Amino acid sequence: MAISKKKVDENDLTTWPVKKLKAQALSLYSAIFQAECFGSHDLRDYDAMGKIYNAPKEFKKPDYAKYQNFDNYFKACEKYIEDIKAWAKQANPNCPESGKEITFPVGDGQARYIVVSLKPVILVHDDTGDAWHYQYAHRLTAADVRKEVKNLEGLNKLFGTRMAP
Repeated sequence: MAISKKKVDENDLTTWPVKKLKAQALSLYSAIFQAECFGSHDLRDYDAMGKIYNAPKEFKKPDYAKYQNFDNYFKACEKYIEDIKAWAKQANPNCPESGKEITFPVGDGQARYIVVSLKPVILVHDDTGDAWHYQYAHRLTAADVRKEVKNLEGLNKLFGTRMAP
């Protein structure tokens, strides 16, 4: 009697081999065990977490070497970011947070991201200046992004948006 080999469909668990199913179950049990043992109450599905992308290729990042001084470079960077914000708002006009910026303190500067979407969470990394990355940006949920947008808007109301050169 010949054993038939079914084609494995990644989206259909009924076609997965038993060995793979056991490995997936073990991985899930391991995550739950670690969460219970180490006090983490954050068992979000990785697919529901944020995706971080570079700016679309049609936007050309300013090159510092082409500018005579820092002020001109800074203005070019701000225009570059404003263009990405406008693109993000146009790409997802139904999301009130799209086109807004969120920041996180990192090192001697800030990691900056532009919100494109909340379902799913999609951010564009601001790669100007030192281009810092926030180590947990990929773990941001829609609620986290909404909170960060609200926080930054509140700070801007208090202190203004002018950045020191």
